[in-house]
Amino acid sequence: MNSSKQYGEFTIGELFSVVGTKSTDAKNVSFISHGDSEFIGRTEANYGVQGLVNSSDFAFVPNQCNTITISQVGTIVAQYRDSQYFTSQNIVKLSNKHLNCRIGLYIVTLLNNWINNLGFNGYSTPKQDVIKKGTIILPLKENINIAEYSQEDIDWDYMESFIQELEAYLIATDLNNYYLSEKEKTNNLSTKIRVFYTRIKLYYEKKVSQS
Repeated sequence: MNSSKQYGEFTIGELFSVVGTKSTDAKNVSFISHGDSEFIGRTEANYGVQGLVNSSDFAFVPNQCNTITISQVGTIVAQYRDSQYFTSQNIVKLSNKHLNCRIGLYIVTLLNNWINNLGFNGYSTPKQDVIKKGTIILPLKENINIAEYSQEDIDWDYMESFIQELEAYLIATDLNNYYLSEKEKTNNLSTKIRVFYTRIKLYYEKKVSQS
């Protein structure tokens, strides 16, 4: 990685659209073996996916993929979403046109570091205005005046390459367990990258936080 890389501080609210999701309680949901949408709960287990549902069973449209969710009560955690989804209550959605799987993994690591540093728990929860005012540090493009940087100077390509290099390293060192358990197959976790991420999450967090 480039040790001379420059970084800038940005508020979450200026980087992302932060909105509450339309929601319903899991007890009102009919889970099925094969559905077109995921149902997301306020948990870190199974990357928040409580099961699969059909969007036709809901009175509102699902949230789109390539977004990030942050649960506000229960287990407070940021997670990247690679499939369309519905949610339980008290979950906000972050949207940005630059998000894809690798950039999403980079960003959620920073968001979770921010969440952990502020010590949110069952008694102290991140409301939307708190989330919007939160800050994360992002890499900047080369030859930027560090005193006058803006969102246009964010190096999204670097974030994607950073995660891609981590993937290559973990594959080379035989740390990439892509095997899907029977439970994971049942829950239709469609992309290898999610399994990859959840199994080496701490490694990602350590490497990104040190970049």
